[in-house]
Amino acid sequence: MTKATREALEEVSEILHEAGWDAEPAPHGTPEQRLAAIRSSFASLFDEKDIALLLPALSQGVPVAEVGQLLGLSPEESEQRFRDALGRLCEFTNTVESQGFATRA
Repeated sequence: MTKATREALEEVSEILHEAGWDAEPAPHGTPEQRLAAIRSSFASLFDEKDIALLLPALSQGVPVAEVGQLLGLSPEESEQRFRDALGRLCEFTNTVESQGFATRA
């Protein structure tokens, strides 16, 4: 990429930013409807094994394979289940944010 092309792309990016094209869309619906969307997303998040894997691994730094072994899972099953649960947690966070509710950093 040439310097001129990079500068042109940066200028276009700045113009779009100033126009608000990268702004989050306003949430739709009443507060009750927005909360219902969050509740629906939360209901499908985890089962007991997911929570049992996530909490010690994320809050205490216990290796996922070690926690999984206590739950009767192989290391591979533990890692896969952890990744899947973490992905759903990220999706839930996106749902909360898309409904206009801020999450803590």
